[in-house]
Amino acid sequence: MANIDRSLITGYIENKRDKLENLVDMLYHLPLDSNHETNAFNIICDFLNQENFNIEKNIDNIQNTFIASCGSGNKKVAFICEFEAQENGYTNGHNIQCAMNIGAALGFKRVINEIDAQILIYGFPKEEKLPLKISYEHRRLFNGINLIVCGHPGEKTYEGVNSTAMSIMKFDFIGKEASFNFYPNEGISSIVPMIKFLDIIQDLKSNANSSYLLNYTIINNGNEILKIPKMVSCRIAIKANEYRILESVKDNIIETAKFVSRIYGCDINFTVEEDYMPLKKNVELIKIVSHNLKESGITNIHGPLSTALSLDIGNISQKIPTIHPYIEISQGEVYGTVGFRDSTIKKYAKDMMIKASCALALTALDFITKN
Repeated sequence: MANIDRSLITGYIENKRDKLENLVDMLYHLPLDSNHETNAFNIICDFLNQENFNIEKNIDNIQNTFIASCGSGNKKVAFICEFEAQENGYTNGHNIQCAMNIGAALGFKRVINEIDAQILIYGFPKEEKLPLKISYEHRRLFNGINLIVCGHPGEKTYEGVNSTAMSIMKFDFIGKEASFNFYPNEGISSIVPMIKFLDIIQDLKSNANSSYLLNYTIINNGNEILKIPKMVSCRIAIKANEYRILESVKDNIIETAKFVSRIYGCDINFTVEEDYMPLKKNVELIKIVSHNLKESGITNIHGPLSTALSLDIGNISQKIPTIHPYIEISQGEVYGTVGFRDSTIKKYAKDMMIKASCALALTALDFITKN
């Protein structure tokens, strides 16, 4: 029966090839105007409607998000669909990312009744601006999911990705506002302690070993030269390979901010805006993915992609088994470039997309039937 299921999956995806390739093209050719995201959202939702998915739109009042569902089985597989474009279009390959994972969902849909499963497709706009997956995880919108599937286009095929933990923090230094004309000695400048604080952060950044990275930006420093500013703010991002290292560096930075504010007689407010967890490695899933990529015709597979990327899917992977392979869709074009964008509509990319969809759907089948 397992072999019959596999042929049903791959055959069904192949039958949907023209529709999936057309989806890639339609997203690629969308005008890059203020309506781009909404138009992409509508195209994808129309596609899923035609495939008999039930669609819940604007999740938690976040515009252009969706969760499409099919089936009523007890075992749930979630497929991730990202459709944010960049300034120069889909230089991130998200047009083919959508079609790749939707194609996998369609193939898996062919057998869900036989294996007591159901499908959810999560649609994410603003993927590289808002950590929506973390927000969803906090709101328990992934509760009950047995497997997360998220294939992604890349320069080469990697069985997975090693992502870094990251924390983004905001610090407000609060002094005492005063007129520089009339009361120049009565104010307490909030800029001075922040400058000292960032000077220390720069030392930490310069002396950091390979275990962590730091970056910072000033987001509010006042713009009236004849006023002693009451409040200035900055944001700091920390990346680390291990979450325990991240927490240690974060604690040191917070204590430094408190110490500097006391010295200069200022108050300090700080918030941790987001915490990204590293992607949890699942050896069993990696073996299954690699096997199915080869079975589907993708044989040149590299080990996990090593990168400084911090991925919001990492938070989900800490609780739910997650596959996140990268699939080669270009022949020498660099990710993030116009050339990579244009690669997404070429025959090579579309052939690799169909193969990847088959491999991802087969991985969902293997995992669900064995767990």
